[in-house]
Amino acid sequence: DEITALAYQRIYGESQEALLGEFCQELGRPMADLMPLVQLKEFTYWLFKRRVANADSSRVASDTRKGLERLFRLDGS
Repeated sequence: DEITALAYQRIYGESQEALLGEFCQELGRPMADLMPLVQLKEFTYWLFKRRVANADSSRVASDTRKGLERLFRLDGS
């Protein structure tokens, strides 16, 4: 849990709980202790979109290029 908390803070600048609250509020859903898998996937995608929207576009392009290069290397092996 501590590692997850640190990861959320470092990647998104907020706690998982705060982000989950923002996600539920934006979609008009109540907060729940447990989320169905479908909603968890929606939350993950929402986090991705939020990160891309708030990121420096040159860094997004660079990270995308690196990810694609890595994918092609793995696929060619």
